[in-house]
Amino acid sequence: MSPTESLTVQPKMLGFGQITIASGETSICTILGSGIGIAIYDIATQIGAVAHVVHATSTSTKKQELGRTADLAIEEMVNQLQQQGAAIGCLQAKIAGGSLMFKNENKEALITATIDEIKKQLQIAKVQVLGEDLRGTQGRKFIFNPIGCECSVEFADNTTRLI
Repeated sequence: MSPTESLTVQPKMLGFGQITIASGETSICTILGSGIGIAIYDIATQIGAVAHVVHATSTSTKKQELGRTADLAIEEMVNQLQQQGAAIGCLQAKIAGGSLMFKNENKEALITATIDEIKKQLQIAKVQVLGEDLRGTQGRKFIFNPIGCECSVEFADNTTRLI
């Protein structure tokens, strides 16, 4: 049984460049290609934030763009979690995505830069990465379930992996 099958509420869909908070029975789902899904959570409070990041860095600080880039998204996620009562020193993360679905050297460099920046920003924020499912050549569905703070990755061939 996948983490979403045990929920009574349908997963909330997260779009490209968005950030949302998850708690209770509502899981968060985002569809990833070259973009990267990040779940940062506090296991004790079972509160998490999920972002769908598509670039490493930004020169913009527009509110609607905070989820697009790793440098802005992770800071915003930690801030939102703190406002919800998460213990900042106890945050953990799981990340997935970054597929190179079509051979393109520029896209590959962008994916690498984004992954590197995510890991750098998580380290700066003192958030421990406990699992990842990165790169590859196929898209995936990234699902965060706040109950137990589980993350799963579902592929087009119907295989599911907990990370």
